[in-house]
Amino acid sequence: MLKPPASAIGAAPRVMASRGALVALVLKDLDPGMVFVLKIKVDGTYTTVGTVTGQGSGQLLLPVMRFDAVQTYVLALVNPSGVPFYVKVVVT
Repeated sequence: MLKPPASAIGAAPRVMASRGALVALVLKDLDPGMVFVLKIKVDGTYTTVGTVTGQGSGQLLLPVMRFDAVQTYVLALVNPSGVPFYVKVVVT
């Protein structure tokens, strides 16, 4: 996936994944060198996963993740100003 994240959850791009599959996401149109806090919303609660840094090309490679439950996961990338950007992973 090479899409820009959205500033609103409802407009967030969706990625389809099979349960148990490894998911690798590359996002674009982000500030080069900016550090984002990566959070995942599971069962209504956000959990901080770690930090990720934008590459010089404006792309951002998220860590490879495995989703074992069938549901929609919201990934939030929060910039240093506290502004979140969203992507959804829909696991079937």
